[in-house]
Amino acid sequence: MASVLFDASSLLPGLGDVEELFSSHAHLVLLVCLFFAPLGCFREDFGKEFVYNLTFVLLQVPCGTWYATGSLTGSPYEAWAALAAAMVATDCVGNGAHLSPSTSFTQLMSGFLTYPKFLCRVAAQLAGGLVGFMILDRLSTRFDLPPLSGPSFDPALVSLPEAAQDEVAAAFVLTTGCILIGMSFPSPRLFLLQELLTAALIRFCIQHFNRSGPSMHPAYATSWAVFAFSKYAGKKTAMLPHTATAHYLCYWVAPFTGALVATVPFSLFALLYGWVKPGPSVGGSEEVKKLKVKKLK
Repeated sequence: MASVLFDASSLLPGLGDVEELFSSHAHLVLLVCLFFAPLGCFREDFGKEFVYNLTFVLLQVPCGTWYATGSLTGSPYEAWAALAAAMVATDCVGNGAHLSPSTSFTQLMSGFLTYPKFLCRVAAQLAGGLVGFMILDRLSTRFDLPPLSGPSFDPALVSLPEAAQDEVAAAFVLTTGCILIGMSFPSPRLFLLQELLTAALIRFCIQHFNRSGPSMHPAYATSWAVFAFSKYAGKKTAMLPHTATAHYLCYWVAPFTGALVATVPFSLFALLYGWVKPGPSVGGSEEVKKLKVKKLK
């Protein structure tokens, strides 16, 4: 499949073009993701994240790219409902996975992941997203649907600080909301309610923090960038007008910052009450694995 979808010339770009250099770098990351990460001792973690992100792209991206644009039905409200249903289905498939590198990063900083497991999960998230875009591209061509799209911003209209600010805010609001939803409705019987509240929260973020796309999911943004640059043989396109440096600052540094700031109060609260010992040095230890968060009395 890769040989059909990717122009081999994009694998050997000229060093003078930032976009082509980014494409080459991203291909290298993808190769590491696909061939090295599963060979470690974390095959289960890799598999969960890969399937989760593959399902995420296959089910949720069409809701915005095709459904909302009228290619399949037309109504934005129907698209929102479809997105909520897709999110529930995605979480049913990926139960136990993190989905986003931002979530994995907060787990790392809170002491629930080691550095190797963090890298393994991020590798799987990137690989799953890219394979998902490749499959959707084939479907788009086969059924004459509009071209795929993904998170990006135009520096001529939105500055990097403005786009990054929205990514920080969206990641902060989403992470805080997910923590509160999980604490307020901890029972598995309330799974559907949790999902619907999370879907509403995501819709809020999309509507109010949209100068960056938005993404709220670093691997999703980079998977799209890898696919788009490869699809167009590394040529600059209107869909990806920003540079590689801007991409990493906006779609990785910014959401990591927002998610980390959101988890600090909870981590401090947990530390004060002796629930967890934060810090990546203890992540994955038997003590942490056996630790269960005490219920609030």
